[in-house]
Amino acid sequence: MADIFNLTDTWTVGGTTYTAVKMNVTDTASATGSLIMDMQLAGVSHFSVRKDGTVVGGKAFTVATLPAAGVQGRRAWVTDATTPTFLGALTGGGTVKTPVFDNGTAWVSA
Repeated sequence: MADIFNLTDTWTVGGTTYTAVKMNVTDTASATGSLIMDMQLAGVSHFSVRKDGTVVGGKAFTVATLPAAGVQGRRAWVTDATTPTFLGALTGGGTVKTPVFDNGTAWVSA
């Protein structure tokens, strides 16, 4: 089986606001860490949305193990930056955890 869900829709009315996927959960009692969504690959969470709206995603990398840059807009985070500055070049070997951004040419601190 190639697809569990393969959805197709056609939006044809310019004045209509559409929603492609919607799930409405009634939460009368659940643990704080409950997830509205949890996208996994081989049992490992890669993207999740907590019930408080917090979005958790991306794998932790070291600067040296980041994938090759070149896909503009990709986001991740590193665990070993040294003195990161906004949109600055990354240097590994430190202890700073920081989000990073692929600008199409290089990974930079976000």
